[in-house]
Amino acid sequence: FIPNLTSLIKENNVAVVSMNFREERESIFKGRIIEIFVKGSFRNISSILQKIEDMKKTVLLKNFYLERISSNPLSILGKIDIEVFMKE
Repeated sequence: FIPNLTSLIKENNVAVVSMNFREERESIFKGRIIEIFVKGSFRNISSILQKIEDMKKTVLLKNFYLERISSNPLSILGKIDIEVFMKE
């Protein structure tokens, strides 16, 4: 899943700043949270969020946060939390 996700991000001209993993303790599903910080344009990050949302059977888009970090050219820093469901 991770190689496909990073390829999806790069194909949309967005850079991965960092990626962290943690166990989800509050979910009824056994899952792992992937916390991804990305940098790119609003349009490209929005496209990635839509594609992640379309993966409903495998992942759940738990949270995202966007912040403008420069105006010229416009650049956005995004934090995306994805829960990946794991088979037992």
